[in-house]
Amino acid sequence: MKKKHVIFAILGVFALLTSTLVFAVPLDDIAGDNGVLMKKPSIIAIDDAPPQSVRIKGIWGYMDDRTPDGYFGGEITKKGRFAIFHGVCNETGSENRIPIVGIMKRGYFNGKITTDDGSYRVMGLYKIDMEKHILKLKWMTAHSNGWAVARINLPSS
Repeated sequence: MKKKHVIFAILGVFALLTSTLVFAVPLDDIAGDNGVLMKKPSIIAIDDAPPQSVRIKGIWGYMDDRTPDGYFGGEITKKGRFAIFHGVCNETGSENRIPIVGIMKRGYFNGKITTDDGSYRVMGLYKIDMEKHILKLKWMTAHSNGWAVARINLPSS
């Protein structure tokens, strides 16, 4: 049994070496006119760097219906491996602005809403569509759940 493994290993190594020698291209064919290999720059362009903060504006509603129940907006600021959301929301037909603060990390939102009655924890799942510049959020509190959709406004440079 061991003899078969040794023979198979030798044949495998022989096959790999011969295919490497056949398909290998010498470095002289790739080199430029002066004999130096061409290297691609590995520096990211300044315009391609993501912004440190973005503003969002959107609508929110409860899960039982598809009609919006209010508006929200704020700013998302990147801090290392996570982002912080500072914003406000209101209900349709109301002038009261309710502050929202939360942490966004790896598709999860964990935050707090402060009202006159007290503060409530809110958490949810978010997804960002980079091509359309849209943020989608499914949120829940202790007694209700809902959805939110917002437009991401990138800073102009």
